[in-house]
Order: sequence, then C-alpha cells, then structure tokens
Amino acid sequence: MVPQSRFLYFVLFLVGITLFLAGGLGWFITADQDYSITFQQVTDEAPPGVANAQLNVETYDDLNEQQRADFQRAVEERTVVHYDTHENVWADVITKDDRYYKFKNGGHVDWLDPMTFGTAIASLLGLGLVVQTARWEIRMY
Repeated sequence: MVPQSRFLYFVLFLVGITLFLAGGLGWFITADQDYSITFQQVTDEAPPGVANAQLNVETYDDLNEQQRADFQRAVEERTVVHYDTHENVWADVITKDDRYYKFKNGGHVDWLDPMTFGTAIASLLGLGLVVQTARWEIRMY
C-alpha cells in the first residue's frame, strides 16, 4: 500500500508538470507579432528592385491619415514606426511628389506582450511546484 503523503506528492507533481507545460504552451500562443518600419533613403530615381517587382510600391495618396502622419514622422524625425498589426504596415517604397521614399519593414515576436504574463507566471508556478514536490519527496527518505 502506498502511503497517503507519497500519493499526494505524486498528484502535486503531476499538477505541477501540467501547469508548467500548459503555461509554456500558452506563452508561445499568446505572444504576438509586432511590426516596425524604418526610413532608409529618399531618391529621385526608382530604387533597385522596383522595376522587377522585388519591392512593393505605393503612392502617398494610398496611405490613410494615421499612416501619413507616421510617414511624415519617420521621414522628418528619422524615428522607427511600430505597429501591433500588419494592416497598418505600408509598402517598401512610397512615391510622393515624383520622389521615392524607401523603407525597411520588419517584424518580430513580442514575447513580453501583456497577454503573456499570466501564462508565464502559471508556467513558473508549475515549475516551482515540481521542484517543491521533489524536495518533499526526497525529505521523506
């Protein structure tokens, strides 16, 4: 017959493993993609890649009001524009007043998004429970 405390430790160990794995999986699921746009150059000639459609081209008139304000800020202040969704990201090249404005569009996974904190804490609590039940089990001997 298994002592009741050993069975309790085993159940707590399984709960800890489950919490650790579920929290870790939730952390990967809740991390989101963020996008950035960096101004590179302005030219009177079309940049290489425009003619053979390697770069996406839009006109300034195609941008919405928010994008136009961000475009002006990126060009004038040389700041990097950040977006949480892909819908606001504009093309690699914007034409305005017969000039070509080239941008570098990039994306990265935001592992520290506020949505990930709960799952990260759950995973860490699960890991702590696994370690603690192992310590309790060892103490029994």
